Amino acid sequence: MCRDGLPEGKQPRSIRIKTRNSLIHVDDLIQGRFTLDLENHVGDFVIRRADGFFAYHLATVVDDAEAGFTEIVRGKDLLSSTPKQIYLQQQLSLPTPAYAHLPILTDHQGKKLGKSTGAKPVDEMPMDQVLALILPTLGIDQELEINPDKPQEILTHVIDTWELSTVPSAAREV
Repeated sequence: MCRDGLPEGKQPRSIRIKTRNSLIHVDDLIQGRFTLDLENHVGDFVIRRADGFFAYHLATVVDDAEAGFTEIVRGKDLLSSTPKQIYLQQQLSLPTPAYAHLPILTDHQGKKLGKSTGAKPVDEMPMDQVLALILPTLGIDQELEINPDKPQEILTHVIDTWELSTVPSAAREV
């Protein structure tokens, strides 16, 4: 699609938002400041797909604002998409929530653990193994004794003592 419109008779395939003067700063609560010049590094991006559905970034921004979210906590792998969302929030005069991008778990090659890398599904793992993976990623004391029969005690302790400032910014290899 041409930035200034299609020639007459051409059917649009998607709708993009123009990214003019778009130096976007993300002050992430875990990762620190991240700045991206959307216009020069990303360019105009799709907000409505060719199939008529709204693109992820627009849908997320509107949905989060409608829900009244003031904080967004998600994986660090989504940090690079945050400037697009902040740009849309600005264009739509929507509030920008605080963002916290948690470190992700990676394999020995640095790839994010997930279905596509053959990682074992969390819901198939014993709770003590899940907690042993997750707690250090959240900056929780690794010396914490995990009783596999009482995961609720661990979760209660974590909820009572956890602080965002203890979360490491780097991915964790497992």
